[in-house]
Amino acid sequence: MNNIIKNNLDYTLFSWAKQGGLNPINASHAKGCYIYDRDGKKYLDFSSQLMNVNIGHGNQRITKAVAAQMERLSYVYPGMATDVRGELGKKLAEITPGNLTKSFFTLAGADAIENAIKLARIYTGRHKIISQYRSYHGATYGAISVGGDPRKFAVDSQAMPNVVHVENPYAYRCPWHSASIKECGERAIENLERVVNFENPDSVAAILFEGESG
Repeated sequence: MNNIIKNNLDYTLFSWAKQGGLNPINASHAKGCYIYDRDGKKYLDFSSQLMNVNIGHGNQRITKAVAAQMERLSYVYPGMATDVRGELGKKLAEITPGNLTKSFFTLAGADAIENAIKLARIYTGRHKIISQYRSYHGATYGAISVGGDPRKFAVDSQAMPNVVHVENPYAYRCPWHSASIKECGERAIENLERVVNFENPDSVAAILFEGESG
C-alpha cells in the first residue's frame, strides 16, 4: 500500500497543490456515492469526482454501454461519421432551445472553453472576452485566463491578453451592498453594461458566464 502512495508522489504531479508534503487519499474503489480507501474507510463523495460522476460510481448501465462501444469502435478521428455521434447530436438539438441545432464535441470543459473563445474571435473579428470574478472555466491557458479564480493569479504574468473581468452577483456579500438577491443581480447587469461600454462594444467577442459561479 505504501508503494502506491510512493509511486504517485515520486512519478506523478498533483494539480492544484504544492508538491511537497502531500498526503493523498489512497483510493481503492467506489460505489454509488461512496469512495473507499485501501484501509476500508468510506468517504461520502460530495464532489462527484470532480463533477464527472454525478450519476454515481460503478453505474452498470453506463459501464456496460461504454464497454460495448469500446468493443465495437473505440476511437476514430473527428473527420469520420459514426452512428452514436449523429444520434447524440440530434438528441441535443431536440432538447436545446431556439436555433441551437449543432454541437461541437470536445474532450472536456476547458477544451470546450478554448474552442468557444477561438470561434467567438474568428466569427466576430473582435478580440476581447468578458468573464466574471470568482468564476472557473478550467486550467488550460485560455480557460484559466478567463477564470476569476484567485488561485490563477500566480500565473497572471503569462495570462492570455484581452480578457476583462467583472463582478458577479454574489448575493451573500454583494459588491454593491444590495438589500436583496434581485437587486444584486440588477446591479451586476448595470455594471456589466458600463464595462462593455467603457471597453468599446465593438471590441467584445464574447461574454462568458457560468450558471453557477465557481
